[in-house]
Amino acid sequence: MSDNALLNLARSRRVICADGGFATHLEDALGVSNLGDSPVWSASVLSDSPHLIRQTHLDFLEAGTEIIGTATYQACHAGFLACGIEASKATELMRLAIDLADQARSSFLASNAQGDKAQVSKPLIALSLGPYGAYLRGGAEYTGDYLGVTQEDLVQFHYDRLRVFADAPDTWQKIDILAFETVPRLDEAEAILTALDRLAAERIEFKPAYASFVFPSGTSLPRGGEGVDVKKEGGLKSLVDLLGRKGGWGLSGLGINCTKAKFLPGLVSELTARLSERMASSEPFEAVLFLEPDGGLVYDGIARTWSSPDGGDSGDDSPASSVERWQRGLIQTLDQAQAAAGPGWSGVVLGGCCKATTSHISALRRAIDSLGI
Repeated sequence: MSDNALLNLARSRRVICADGGFATHLEDALGVSNLGDSPVWSASVLSDSPHLIRQTHLDFLEAGTEIIGTATYQACHAGFLACGIEASKATELMRLAIDLADQARSSFLASNAQGDKAQVSKPLIALSLGPYGAYLRGGAEYTGDYLGVTQEDLVQFHYDRLRVFADAPDTWQKIDILAFETVPRLDEAEAILTALDRLAAERIEFKPAYASFVFPSGTSLPRGGEGVDVKKEGGLKSLVDLLGRKGGWGLSGLGINCTKAKFLPGLVSELTARLSERMASSEPFEAVLFLEPDGGLVYDGIARTWSSPDGGDSGDDSPASSVERWQRGLIQTLDQAQAAAGPGWSGVVLGGCCKATTSHISALRRAIDSLGI
């Protein structure tokens, strides 16, 4: 198996900074409108304004991120076809997303090659892959309602998307991590592992992968999540059991994303306790924890608007105070992640999801640096 860039980074520093909300940065900072109207969301910008994709990466890199996620979360052939884009052009655009991330990385490194920033390390590129529910749209990635889809359908969906990138060696070489995000169902995580095992059987070059799950209620996966619930017997054990599997491709990490930051302490405590139990009863393995909550606002899927969870009546609700509360809460969650009774996470990646801005990431970067770990 090839080198694992993710674990190498985690070994070099235990707490890593990732980026924030890609699509919401395009909308709020760069003036792109109506992304929610497109079946492929932020990937629609690949054909119209690719320079804005590159700029988004640069903005987060300048904010201090060490991992950038590509503009491919909702990208798939069927989604592009719904936009009137045929498969060959869709493939070209999906691969372009990797090139743009690589261009941004190269530009960032070149601009920081002199002076005080000469020691900046090479950021990693994570291929962002949303769940089947993101293709269905209508918020299915938050409900887990997949309309009778079969397990093989899920496997084929993820396998076909992976092959778009794996079939182009120059593109695949630029990718460091495979990021399966906002997964609402345990059976979909199993389908992802099966798809990865098919790549392994075909001798595709290894890339470390992680699966990040969504917990809208704060305690359980959505409907269709197969009873994965902090409050039930077994808790989140079935998620931890996805790690450390022998043979095949496997996962190098687990995560929680697009979930309210206030829910993280309980979820992380449960995951960490289950990981410690698992490692005590099996051969040692390494795993990284990804925590990427949203920026704290609430999205109205009907009105397509964002609002404060309390209607803006919480006293000081200025952007600066909101950012500070967000990063402080995320840093405090490290206590739960590092509280394993025995062996624990090899490293923790902290970042953001929807509405987590470059200001959020800059504040998070400063806080991480102040920890000295």
